[in-house]
Amino acid sequence: MDQPKLEFAFELNVQVAAGKIQEVGETGKGIRRIVPITGGTFVDPQNRAVINRDGVSVWLDVPLEGLIARVPADGRRPLAADRADFERLYAARHPAYELAHHRIEVGRAGVEAVVEQLFDWLET
Repeated sequence: MDQPKLEFAFELNVQVAAGKIQEVGETGKGIRRIVPITGGTFVDPQNRAVINRDGVSVWLDVPLEGLIARVPADGRRPLAADRADFERLYAARHPAYELAHHRIEVGRAGVEAVVEQLFDWLET
């Protein structure tokens, strides 16, 4: 009986969306940096394991209505284009986000208040 042969089908390169890295300062364990990750990056179990093993994760918890208000309605964010789909995605990702090391409830808090909460937590 002939053995099936393996055949190269495709190559997949994945890039993680990350914002601008910001250096916070020197600590006893080296330089502390903030690397903002976006979208579903933290939902992936392998990504989450690396992030939580090699750093700390902070979930900026924004209520669904707040996210809807922030997302432009021009289609630039295709996963948010349909409201019902967006609500399902929000609910589906929520349990993974709860696995972050720390949670900051954003609500109506301004950027300065959120940053202050983050730095207060990092200093503890």
